This record gives sequence, structure tokens and C-alpha cells, in this order.
Amino acid sequence: PLATLPRREEPEQNGRMESLSSANPSSKSTSFAAVGTALLFYLFCVLALGWIWFVLSFYLVGCLAAIYVIGGLLPAMNAMGRLSGIVMRGLRLRDGPDWYMPLRREDAPDLYALTEQLAARIGVEPPQQISVEMSADASIALYGNRTGQGKSRLYLGYDLITVLTRDELASIIAHELAHCKFVVRAHQSFCFRGLACADQLREDLETLLKEYEYRKTSFHTASLLYRCLIKLMRFMNRAFAAASRTDELQADSQAAKCAGSDVFGGALLKMGIAISKRESIDWRDRRVFRQRSDSFSEWLRGKLTPVDIAERRRMEQWLLASRADTEFATHPPLADRLAALPPVHSHSTGAEPALALLKNADEI
Repeated sequence: PLATLPRREEPEQNGRMESLSSANPSSKSTSFAAVGTALLFYLFCVLALGWIWFVLSFYLVGCLAAIYVIGGLLPAMNAMGRLSGIVMRGLRLRDGPDWYMPLRREDAPDLYALTEQLAARIGVEPPQQISVEMSADASIALYGNRTGQGKSRLYLGYDLITVLTRDELASIIAHELAHCKFVVRAHQSFCFRGLACADQLREDLETLLKEYEYRKTSFHTASLLYRCLIKLMRFMNRAFAAASRTDELQADSQAAKCAGSDVFGGALLKMGIAISKRESIDWRDRRVFRQRSDSFSEWLRGKLTPVDIAERRRMEQWLLASRADTEFATHPPLADRLAALPPVHSHSTGAEPALALLKNADEI
């Protein structure tokens, strides 16, 4: 049936379609809009890439600048790292060399017996060990935290034993044992440790500053810490010295009660003279004389004691007149110590040398 339709109607339909397409002018504009939107997308992508590249270039420049700045700060950062390590090591007390020789009980049984008698009389525990030093004074190391209780170690100078008598050495030992009774051990150990740590920190800072001085550069932070540490150490030493002088006077009083003020006073004078005269004895002289067959202790006693009464009086007057810097001195002046002794006189007249307490003094 479609074939029977008249064919003349076809041109009319084509013409009608052309008329419809020409009658719709918005078709081209819509295509242009689509192309425009696509162009806008590509333009957006180009602008985004441009912005991203700008930001990346900004970051790159910033990283290069940071690397340059960090590279310039590397020496300063290294110096600060070394300084922090020095300060952290300063908080831990390093063990130093021990310049003493422990005495066995079989080497000095009388000395141990005398020390135990004095400790029982004062009311403290006897020291667990007695050691000998190459010095002309005496000291005691206290362990524990409670006052009057705890272990201790007694140190006696060989030069001091050489110049004293038995009774005078007993008074010196009583003085040291009195520290066990009166000193607050927790406070003293804390102060000693703080001062020792501050002193080793001072030495480390001085070494660091000398190194930078050798390089002809400056380290302002370390220099500031060093100056502040010196001022702090002066304050610490002043406070500790004041407390130590009080403890020394209490120990002097206890020693005078045990041995007599005249014996203890004479021991203090002999100790001062020996400390002054031993400065002229070099350790090489000791080693040379040790090779001889003569008695070493007798030779040392002659070197540490005055040659006559005139020299003794002159040196005693000098000791009584000398005034050390009492602000930082741990011991009061000798004249003040003798004046503060209680009027207790001893009844002993023995002049046995203190070296008799040792079995073989020359070998020791």
C-alpha cells in the first residue's frame, strides 16, 4: 500500500524539514556553548596547572632557602648539641682516682684498737676502714643519711702520723669521729655531690671555651652559662663553708673533751707546721731517699718539724696571726679554734710517737 502513495509529496516533506532547520537558529548557538564549555574546561586545567607549578616553584624556592639557612646554622646547632651534652654529663658525678692506701688490720692492729676505743667513747660506730694518704691532715668519709648512724672511712695523712705523738693522733682521730656524731649526713652528701658536679661542669665549660678561643670564635651561650655557674658556685661555697665551720668547732670541742684541749691544740699547731713545711719537699726527694738504707720516717720527721725552738715559735706565731679568707674557708682560723676549745686538760704525759701504732711504718 505504501507504493500506491503519490511520489509528488516527497519534495514537500524535504522542503518542510529544511524550513524547520532554518527556522531553529538556537542549534548553532548551543553547539558553540558546548565548545565554549569544553574550552573553559581546558582553560581551567591550564590555569590549575599554572597555579600548581607556581606553588611548587614557591615551595622549591622555600626549600632551597631553608637548606641554605639550615646549612648556615649547622655549626651553631652542633655547638648547642655539645653544650647540652656537657650540661647533662655535669649532672652525673664522675669517679676520680683514689690517692690512698687501705690499711689492713694486721698492718696496724693498735691503730684500729685505738680508733674503736675512741668511737665507743664518743658514741658512734667505728670506721669500717682506715686508709693512709700522702698528706699532713686527716679526714673522714661518711655514708648513709641518718645523723650519728652509718658507715664511715677514716683517712690519715702519713706525714701527719710522722710528726704527732700517740695522744695527739688520738685527739685528731676523735675530732674526725665527732663528725660522725654531729654532721647531718644527708645534707652533707647532697652538698658535696652538688659542689663536685658543679666543679666538673666548670672544668668542662672551661675546656669548651678554650677550644673556641683557640679557633678565634665566640660561643656566647656557653660563656653566659659559665659566668652564671661561677656566681652560683661562689654562693654554694659560701653557704657550705659557713656550715662546715660550725661543724669543725663542734668536733674540736668533742676532741678536747676526749684528749684534752692542750693535747688537741698542740696537735693542731704541729699539723699546721707540717702542712707549711711539706711544700718544700718534692715527691722526687721522697723516692730518692726511699732507696737509701736509712729510716724514711725519721728523715721525713726531720723535714716536717722545726729545727729548733726559735723556728717553732716563729712558725706558731705566723700560724696564729694568719687569717685565711673566712668567707670561703671550711675551717675557722687556727687562733679562733684554739680560743674556742673548752678548758679541759689531759693527764697524759706520754710522748710515744704515733708511728708506733704501725707495724712497719717505712714499708707502708
